Amino acid sequence: MSVRDLMTLDEARSRYAKSLAISLSEEQISPSFIKKLKEMLDPVSGGTLPINVYYQSAKGRALLRLGIQWSITPTDEILTELVNLLGENAVELEFG
Repeated sequence: MSVRDLMTLDEARSRYAKSLAISLSEEQISPSFIKKLKEMLDPVSGGTLPINVYYQSAKGRALLRLGIQWSITPTDEILTELVNLLGENAVELEFG
């Protein structure tokens, strides 16, 4: 057995994840929520991982692909913060 590439978990996420999926419902959206989410994403923006927002309301569903300026570096810290804000089932790395 040989080691070809050794990388941190953060590096592996950045290399192999295709996007970050965030699920939001109509009830969650408020000016204070948007402000909090923006404050969380600002420090990690400028990375290579795009964000897809899966929005659900009583009237329907939509996929919102955030602009390139919102692409992040998927660190343990930001993923934990997002899970704490949104719930474990609302934050997922998308591969493939």
